[in-house]
Amino acid sequence: MGKTFADVVAHRDASVNGKYPQRAGHPTGESIHGTYSGGTRNSHLSRAFSGHHKVMLTMDGVVSRRSSLTEFQSNNLMNWKQ
Repeated sequence: MGKTFADVVAHRDASVNGKYPQRAGHPTGESIHGTYSGGTRNSHLSRAFSGHHKVMLTMDGVVSRRSSLTEFQSNNLMNWKQ
């Protein structure tokens, strides 16, 4: 058994689904599937997303000091108009 933080490996899966009442009941969903490795000090996200109506943020890759893991898609940028 490890004795330092470098030996830690943690995994988490979580999902949330609902509706935005102030946005005419549009559905929303969030999901995260990730693993943290203390030895490399990296978090690996797989099929993690946050989205509602016509907007989706997808994360799939490694989070570290140098990361590139997001994809943002909107079929209608007017969704962000207040």
